[in-house]
Amino acid sequence: MYLFKSWGESLSLFKAGNLKLLFLVTLNNLRRHYKFFLGFCLLFLACDNNLWKIVFGTTFIWLNFIQIFLFLYMPFVFVLVLRPSTKRKSFGYLLDYKWHMLFWLIIPIFFIFYIYYGVIIIRYFMPILFNFSITQVYLVVYALLFVLPAKIVEIFFALFWLDSRSNFKQIFLSLWRAIKMFVFNLPIYFIFLVIPYLFFMFFVNYYLYLIGAYWPIFITYYLLLVYILYTCFLVNFYTKNIHDKFSVYFRN
Repeated sequence: MYLFKSWGESLSLFKAGNLKLLFLVTLNNLRRHYKFFLGFCLLFLACDNNLWKIVFGTTFIWLNFIQIFLFLYMPFVFVLVLRPSTKRKSFGYLLDYKWHMLFWLIIPIFFIFYIYYGVIIIRYFMPILFNFSITQVYLVVYALLFVLPAKIVEIFFALFWLDSRSNFKQIFLSLWRAIKMFVFNLPIYFIFLVIPYLFFMFFVNYYLYLIGAYWPIFITYYLLLVYILYTCFLVNFYTKNIHDKFSVYFRN
């Protein structure tokens, strides 16, 4: 069965030479675009009401809307900046994808609904499966089954879609291709995301008191940094995977 064969092939990434090359390419991509990510983080920080409350003792509701807008467009913009392109990445480069940008206003709705219904499903099955209700267990299961897969598929979707025309047909085709890429490389998900996430939950449980009052800001920018690193990794992984298995994802 091709699925199991694909899982085995995805594990070849962990060969010393392959992993080292992917790691170096990821670092190089970060080095080339660090100014953009620094600017994005500073903009996100400037719109953070937690910071305004700590520093100035006040908040502005309109800052929340700006942050939501930045959050929704973050996967698309990050992928657009990081993906390899023969075009010079300037304002003109962004204009080439103006219709993709416009369509992206409706695309996060798919992922939001998926994550939202994940809450309902997990809330229903958790008492049945575990016969008790523990918030921490609930959060871990919910994140591993819904949030993290949705964010990975979202990044793959943005990559596939930017390599396609900006129309409704390509939206659904790109989503299907993104899901296939996630499923065909499931071991990568477990090793590169599940294990680090569980380690992070351990960190949260045992070291939360060290963060104190600044925890909301710390957690936001810690996760933003992690998201940048993983997006960079997934963009490079996508590029390699498409090169090796183009017909798997784009065959009719």
